[in-house]
Amino acid sequence: IPVKAHRKNAISMVNLIKDISLTDKLYDYDIILVGTNCYQVMRNGFQYDIAKEFPYVKRMNNQTKYGDPSKVGTIVECGGTPSITLMYISFGYNFKGNDNEYLDYDGLERCLKLCGLLYKGKKVATTMLGCTFYDGNGKKDKVLDILERTMKNVQLDVYDYQQESYREIKRREFKELKKES
Repeated sequence: IPVKAHRKNAISMVNLIKDISLTDKLYDYDIILVGTNCYQVMRNGFQYDIAKEFPYVKRMNNQTKYGDPSKVGTIVECGGTPSITLMYISFGYNFKGNDNEYLDYDGLERCLKLCGLLYKGKKVATTMLGCTFYDGNGKKDKVLDILERTMKNVQLDVYDYQQESYREIKRREFKELKKES
C-alpha cells in the first residue's frame, strides 16, 4: 500500500509516495524527471529502468560529452510519451560501493528551477533525486526542501523506494525467464 505524505510547513506540496516503484506508474504522468551523472551511466536503479523502457533516452544521453563537468545543473529533454527529462545532478558515480555523498545540490537546484518553469501546470513524477547509492547518496530532507522551493507550479509526485542494482535486476530477470520456460 503506498504511503502518501505531505510535509508540514512546506512552501509547496510535494506528494511523497513510499514503497512503490515509479517504473510501474510511468504512463500516468506528462513528464518524468531522471537524475543522472556526467558519465552517461544508466546501469542501475531507476535509470536502468528508463534506459530499458525508452532506449532513445540512453542514446540521447550517450550523445552528450562523456565526463563533462559543465553538464552538472543542465537538462536534456528527450521527449516521448511520457516526456523524459534527464537532469545532470552529479559529476561522478559511485563505482566503489561506498556511502560517500556525491550529489551536487547546486546542480540539482538549477535543474529543478528550470523544470519548474518549463513544466508549469504539468503532472510530473520523479524519484528521490540524488538520494540513492546510484545517483548521489544525498540527504532526503535537503532534497525535499529543494523540490518544495523549486517545483511550486507543477503537480509533483516523488517516489521513494528501494532501487535495485544491475546485478539484482539481472538476477530477477533471469528468475522470471526460468519461470516462463
